Amino acid sequence: MSGVRFVGPGGIFATVRATVVVLACGGIENARLLLLSRGTHRNGLGNGYDLVGRFFMDHHRLDWGVLIPSRPELFDSAGTFDLVPGRGGFRIGKLTIAPSALKAAHLLNSSVQLAPRQSAEQRETLLKLGRLISPREQDRRAALSEVSRDWRLMAGLADTFIRLVWHQRRIPARIDGGYWSRMPRNGSRFSVFKLLQTVEQCPSPANRVLLISKRDSLGQPRARVECSLGSTDIESSNRSRSILAKAFMEHGIGVVVPNDGLPTHSVGGMHHHMGTTRMHGDPRKGVTNEYGEVHGVHNLFVVGSSVFPTGGYANPTLTLLALSLRTAAHVASRVARPEPAVVRQ
Repeated sequence: MSGVRFVGPGGIFATVRATVVVLACGGIENARLLLLSRGTHRNGLGNGYDLVGRFFMDHHRLDWGVLIPSRPELFDSAGTFDLVPGRGGFRIGKLTIAPSALKAAHLLNSSVQLAPRQSAEQRETLLKLGRLISPREQDRRAALSEVSRDWRLMAGLADTFIRLVWHQRRIPARIDGGYWSRMPRNGSRFSVFKLLQTVEQCPSPANRVLLISKRDSLGQPRARVECSLGSTDIESSNRSRSILAKAFMEHGIGVVVPNDGLPTHSVGGMHHHMGTTRMHGDPRKGVTNEYGEVHGVHNLFVVGSSVFPTGGYANPTLTLLALSLRTAAHVASRVARPEPAVVRQ
């Protein structure tokens, strides 16, 4: 590879000559740009075995249901699971299953967030408050009459709101958005913990980034992401839930009440795009080698979470930075000690 040809606004083309090229455009665009590079490889760079764009992974959050604590006092002793300031940022605790138990049960990695939720009566009062701004005067009067009878609940909601504004220094978007553990008497504020599981997605070639006929403003084919949770992902989630529910019960923490049916509804992907240029020593199983160098293209490297062969359950930033630093060191050593040129006789 001798360089990079690019196009800018207005259709201006240019070529940059380079000894080494490093692609660092994210889990979707890394694959898209390789697939678009068909000048010398008709299927795209590094795509001799149809692997570029495949094995797309994300971290999905599944709504398990709720944990009903055995004692209201547990809300005041669960501060580990609150989002609060830490050294240089924020911290939050989550529940995981021990690695030995995961291995014994052949489960994917996951973590569970405990998010406090208000009582049904408080939620109903909030709905009534919402009706106070109804465009219909009749609805407003009815809501005002109902709210006036719930003055105790109103006082509790007002106290919670004021305290969160004080701690967060802003109007809170939701109760579990941070600092809830710093309020007193949380046993009277909350009734359950919502259980939100972040799951590791099993790498599957069917989950992929591919090019479509629709084009962008520069005339290049856009990318489409095809991604869904498979039976292995769902089965692992269900079994993990059973393990944790049993542990909650045995240790007297509380009872898990699942949502109706299986927890197959994803709250949403967390936009941790991974796996589309996966790393493997064998070019038939991966797009890059252990240094992120594209198989078959001597001086083209890919960095970012697109090189992940698996995704785990944790945020990918620290891992992708570590791998990028390793690639940078490898590239620096190669540039410092260039390989001898081939002399033709």
